[in-house]
Amino acid sequence: MAWAFARDQGIPYSKYFSHVSPSLDFPVRATLLSMTFCGFYGLIYLASSTAFNSIITSAVLYLSITYAIPQGIIVTRGRETSLPARVWNLGKAGYICNILSPLLIAVIGTCLCFPPQLPVTTGNANYTPAILFGLFMVVLCIWYMRGHKFTGPKIDWELLNLTACR
Repeated sequence: MAWAFARDQGIPYSKYFSHVSPSLDFPVRATLLSMTFCGFYGLIYLASSTAFNSIITSAVLYLSITYAIPQGIIVTRGRETSLPARVWNLGKAGYICNILSPLLIAVIGTCLCFPPQLPVTTGNANYTPAILFGLFMVVLCIWYMRGHKFTGPKIDWELLNLTACR
């Protein structure tokens, strides 16, 4: 995934990390980047179980947000204009799913931001909202600095529409 994001110029130093080793036919640099990130991520548990719990809670929240955003876009733009032809078309029931999912994720996300125990101290507080805000600011800065260079994946929508309904 790191290589695909680098290939699409979605991370800093994309040219370096999108390189595929000719001898191994493998994205070694992107893999090492992922391994390094995961290693540092794992070291946080050694420092503080509260920090580790906040990171795990944050991961669940961020994954949920990544599900809610596309569904919200589909609701606002319309299923007919946003989705390609497909075999599994839910029709009007699809709108119900697309409306309820972001609402339920908002409720679950709010619950994930509650502290794990009472009374709340600095040692047992849930820092997920602060991490979410900080990450959002970092992503926003990267978007304004590099967002114009992000090309995204190349999708042949016509081919996808032809093969999806067979």
